[in-house]
Formats: sequence, structure tokens, C-alpha cells
Amino acid sequence: MSKSNFPNSQIDNLPAEFVADAIESIQELASLKKITRDASMDQEFEDRVNMIIEFCKRKKMRLGIETLCAGLGISRQELHNWENGVGNTSERRRDGVKQIKQLIYAFLEQCGMSGRLNPTTYVWLSKNWMNYVDEVKIDTGGTDIKNTPALSYEDIRQIADQARQESIRDIIDELPD
Repeated sequence: MSKSNFPNSQIDNLPAEFVADAIESIQELASLKKITRDASMDQEFEDRVNMIIEFCKRKKMRLGIETLCAGLGISRQELHNWENGVGNTSERRRDGVKQIKQLIYAFLEQCGMSGRLNPTTYVWLSKNWMNYVDEVKIDTGGTDIKNTPALSYEDIRQIADQARQESIRDIIDELPD
């Protein structure tokens, strides 16, 4: 019996027209001049981002981080560096990167909230792209466990010895409130 390689087989089964259109579009974006982190290119960065957004709308492509990076001529790591101000990146550029990433995340949210994405896919993308997490908070009713007196080993031993000799009812009656 052969092993299933589901993720790879999905890529292999994409419609040929989609593959050709996608590759052509990405090549077109990748052929543009590289944007550097130099502050003198901040305006060109903003213009390029707007052009990439319009390009994606016109080509009916989903805007994503890798598509954005292809259009800017940079790596995903470089985009991350710009967002976090590594290498004297201007505040304007940091804000621009945060803004475009927020647009991508807002689009993803609209896809998920409108039911156009499988809920599992939406949750997975939200966790991996937007750092969402599952978190369970347990309400202890306001009791601060650190300030609750704990029984010492000797206290526990004494209660156990006492339990061997007395009835449970007697022990419960003797416990402090």
C-alpha cells in the first residue's frame, strides 16, 4: 500500500491555468526594482505597496506576505527586520510594514468570518500568521493561593495518625474554618 502524501498531491492537482497565471503574476512582481531599507526609499516603498495591492486586485490574487516580499524584491526576514526597526529602519517604514500586514490580516479575518474559509484553516492561519493562541483562564474565585496557609509535613502526618484512630466526623468537626 502506498503512502499518502496529501499536501504535495494537492499542489500537483492544481488547475494548469491557475498555476500558469499565478507564476506569471509572481514573476511580474518579482521583476520590479528592489526596495532597500534606506529611508530615501520610503516614498517608493509606499508607492510600491499600493501598486502591489492594486496589482493583486486586478489579477484577483490574494495578497500575502510572500507576494508582498516578491513585489518589494526582499525576503520575508527583511520585511520582519523592517517591521522591528533592525538596521536603522525609519519609523515611517516600520509603520508602513505594520499597516500592510494589518491589511493582510484583516482580509484573512474577513475570509474566516464570512465563512469563505474552512474554520480549521482560519484558526490555523490565525495562529500561524497573527500569533493568536488558545488560552484557558481558570478563575480561582479570588483566592490567592500564595497567601493560603499550607499544612506542614508534620501536620499532615498528625492528621493521618489521628484518622486511623478517630471517625471521619470527629476529624471534620476539629478542622479550622
